[in-house]
Amino acid sequence: MLAAGLSAVLLPGCASPPVGQIVNVVPVTSVAQWGGSPLTPELRARAKAHVPTRVTLHHAGVPFGREKDPALHLRNLQKWSREVRPWADIP
Repeated sequence: MLAAGLSAVLLPGCASPPVGQIVNVVPVTSVAQWGGSPLTPELRARAKAHVPTRVTLHHAGVPFGREKDPALHLRNLQKWSREVRPWADIP
């Protein structure tokens, strides 16, 4: 999981912190924790092999209501991605 290796969140134009200083630890929830299903060899075959060089955090620009269940949202998104779209996992 790529996010598990992140120790700091830095924005473009911001000064780098001193070496070894953690700026902001981002909590990471595993697939098992939100109830998702892991990649199978068949699903992994759908994915294009690549080495990520950057991560883009995208948002829809609307609030995610407190009444919504984020784990259910992720499970539904994973199901849609795999069953409706030909993707290996969530976008």
